Amino acid sequence: MATAQAAHHRSGPDAAQAPLDLSAAGAAAHATPAVMVMVPTYNEVDNIQPTWQRLRQALPMAGILIVDDNSPDGTGAIADRLAATDPLTWVLHRPAKSGLGRAYADAMAWGLDHGARFLVQMDADGSHDPAALPQLLEVAQNGADLVIGSRYVAGGSTRGWSHWRLVLSHAGNTYARLMLRLDVHDATSGYRVFSAAALRRIQLGTLASKGYCFLIEMTLAATATGLVVREVPIIFTERELGASKMSWAVGAESLWNVTRWRLTGRHLARRTERQHGSSKMSWSVGAEPPWKVTRWRLTGRSGTARDGLSRPVPGPSEPQGRPTASGRAVATTDA
Repeated sequence: MATAQAAHHRSGPDAAQAPLDLSAAGAAAHATPAVMVMVPTYNEVDNIQPTWQRLRQALPMAGILIVDDNSPDGTGAIADRLAATDPLTWVLHRPAKSGLGRAYADAMAWGLDHGARFLVQMDADGSHDPAALPQLLEVAQNGADLVIGSRYVAGGSTRGWSHWRLVLSHAGNTYARLMLRLDVHDATSGYRVFSAAALRRIQLGTLASKGYCFLIEMTLAATATGLVVREVPIIFTERELGASKMSWAVGAESLWNVTRWRLTGRHLARRTERQHGSSKMSWSVGAEPPWKVTRWRLTGRSGTARDGLSRPVPGPSEPQGRPTASGRAVATTDA
């Protein structure tokens, strides 16, 4: 299997403000697409091709990076066949399942190395409608560092979920929002757009979460770093094929990590240092000692400042229409 050798391209400082060409012709004019959609997979043999087809219909110009964790059901082989027909599709093969967070971290690093201006997180199971992506990208293009496709702002909703799944999601989001002082309604949404500049400021190497809690940690890191966060309402539809990866164990992991971050004042060092003009992740000159930051966290004193900005964005009516496939051959990458 060949190793992808896409030309490295770094965007200039004003690149994020340059208008996006959302056409197939725009994609053909660039060796590296401006938008990279990251799609992690594990045992999604029935979903990956329909999801890829819908993506191609919604965004003909986007790069698609499928990150497969050695799925035993053959998902990786299907991804390879899709990449062989499309010059803007790549496959990142990882040796084993090691968590959603690690999959996204590897995909983000790959996208940054290959010059993407905007990086999109999206599930492979059909729950995230690609037809909503143009609006998410428009908000990102207009200055947001992180755009979250939100189920829990006006106009957003979920469909097809069981009662326990709704309870788990609402409870987890409420707990994270209160404990971490997040001005975000849907910190666990997996449908997001990051600017490349935002990901570089967050410093992916400092994040520790391996599983779904990565979504909360990324939200916390974005707000603590002072990034502009906006929420766009989406309609989330439960998968029709395959098994969900959500479980009580996943919820327990998030509960533990959020509690631990609250008690230790996680990321407050970054917020304090940014206010003093430092960008290093450490207790440096100008930062308060850990014991004092922890005490402020417990008493709520740290919640008085809001550096991240979350504003709901009016959403479109429910998307409709069916996609078609397109593309030709491209190389794949081994992790």
